[in-house]
Amino acid sequence: MFNKLFILIFTLSLLIPLQATAGFEEALEAHARGDEKAAFEGFRAAAEKGDIRAFGKLAGFYLYGVGTDRDYARAFVWFGLADAAGDLYGGRFQKAASAMLTPDQLPALVREIEEYKKDFGLIPEQNGAAPPADAETE
Repeated sequence: MFNKLFILIFTLSLLIPLQATAGFEEALEAHARGDEKAAFEGFRAAAEKGDIRAFGKLAGFYLYGVGTDRDYARAFVWFGLADAAGDLYGGRFQKAASAMLTPDQLPALVREIEEYKKDFGLIPEQNGAAPPADAETE
C-alpha cells in the first residue's frame, strides 16, 4: 500500500513542472504562428505560475502592447522579476518601462515585485544565507 501511494505522489509531483512549462511552450508556438493573443495568455499563465522563462517575454508583450493593451506598470513589474531571475536584459528594459511611469507609481510596483519574489522563491533565505560576495568577513 505504501509503495503504491509513494508511486502516485511521486508521479503527480513530476506532472507539476510539466504544467508550468506547458503554458510557456504553447505560448512560444502561438507566437511562432502569429497568434499574439494566445501567446500573451500563455506567457501570462506561465509567468503567474512562476516559470522564470516567461517573465521577460510577458513583460515585453506589456511594454509593446503585443496581444494585450500596452501597460508600462505591468512591464516594469515583470521586467523586475526577470532581472531578479537572472535575465541579462531585464534591468535595462525595466528602466525603459519606468521612464513611462510617474514617480508616485514606483513604490507600489516595487512592493509588488518584492511580494512576487517571495512567492517565486527569488529572495534568498535570511537565516543561514551566505553573505554577499563583496561583504567583508572577519
